[in-house]
Amino acid sequence: MKYSVLCFLLILTHASKSQSPIEDYLSEIATIQSFSGSVAVSIKNKILINKGFGKADYEQNVLNNSNSVHRIGSLTKQFTSIGVLKLFDDNSLSINDPLSNFFSDLPKDWQKITIHQLLTHTSGVPNYFGDLDAVPVEDTYMEIEKVIEMEKQDPRGLNNEPGKEYRYSNFGYVLLGRIIEVVSGENYFDYLKEAIFDPLEMDQTFYDDPRIIITDRSEGYKFSNGKLANDALKDPAGYSAGGLLSSTNDMLKWLDALNTDAIIKEELRETMFDPFLDNYGLGWQILEKDGRIMYNHNGGTHGYSSRIVYYPYEDVFIAVLGNNEDVRSASITCDIEALIFEKEDAIVSLAYEIEAPAMKEFEGTYGNALDGKRSIQLEGDLLYYINGESKFEIIPIADNVFCFSKYKEFRIEFSDDTFVLSTCSVNPRVFNRE
Repeated sequence: MKYSVLCFLLILTHASKSQSPIEDYLSEIATIQSFSGSVAVSIKNKILINKGFGKADYEQNVLNNSNSVHRIGSLTKQFTSIGVLKLFDDNSLSINDPLSNFFSDLPKDWQKITIHQLLTHTSGVPNYFGDLDAVPVEDTYMEIEKVIEMEKQDPRGLNNEPGKEYRYSNFGYVLLGRIIEVVSGENYFDYLKEAIFDPLEMDQTFYDDPRIIITDRSEGYKFSNGKLANDALKDPAGYSAGGLLSSTNDMLKWLDALNTDAIIKEELRETMFDPFLDNYGLGWQILEKDGRIMYNHNGGTHGYSSRIVYYPYEDVFIAVLGNNEDVRSASITCDIEALIFEKEDAIVSLAYEIEAPAMKEFEGTYGNALDGKRSIQLEGDLLYYINGESKFEIIPIADNVFCFSKYKEFRIEFSDDTFVLSTCSVNPRVFNRE
């Protein structure tokens, strides 16, 4: 039986004369995959694309455009990071200051944790993000105090010795937001607006409070039983880890802060983009991809998926702010990068066919010393990647290359008795057949 799968149809060879190949690609996935959101692409300070696809509000039949305001999830962290660095630039704090400088009554093992360790996700503080109740930005400090008191009464302890291990923590960035408030004397968003958004004229960037009226605010969607559904969960609990809304218009303005002295001087920008453990800098992941330095970050929250990519030396900037959480912005930016750098063979979402018996050769147990074991298993006509209790269908994009059916930016390339697991935002890892 022939295995046939359509990640989605991509017809670059028949691109219309009025659109670029990238626009044709985005139009196709909006039609076939129900991608919905806004996309901006800038190359060498020239805006190639800045437009919307799909709808900002399906109930009211409102189309997305460059003004559409979307939840950006963890892209918020880069604004928190530069906010802290701005205070450092103003001599209001040092990134090596301990938490005890800003919080009066901390658990003992939290007291010597530094701002830098929070910024790089190496503090070891447990991720208490889920323990924060949904409150407006001006009341979040009370939620933080509640968590601190809870840790004192029933200590979980640190996950690791501060500075020694990378563990992504939303709550660590929540603490950074409170530090901004303590030092500036303003609430988190008011400070960012005054120090960052107003100077850059980012007038479509807001704190995500569902109670206030925000012009051009989109609705968030996901698939339910194969149909598009409104993700009705609305809360303002993201704070400095994931609480901002923005548009692609403003993302293009944000680019000015990344390569000029508009907000902080070059020395501090270099600090922000200096990779620490696991290639994470200060609110950014920094990688070398195909010989090019790339800064990037993903964002995901109810109804939304976002990603920003910036190649500083090639001056390539991509922002995808999606309002359908099940169409991952990471896979879209991967494909846009492949088109920009003329690597169409690296696009992760092509249709391809492989006979099911031919896929049986990939079955087996693979592993390496760092990551442990993985299994590749054929069940009927479907091939699966298995990691412990996690199981993902993988689908072919070439004779020996597969992508995850749901997370299309993840690729597995088989060669002899090995496979390489990679994404456009994570360094490749090699697994050997056992």
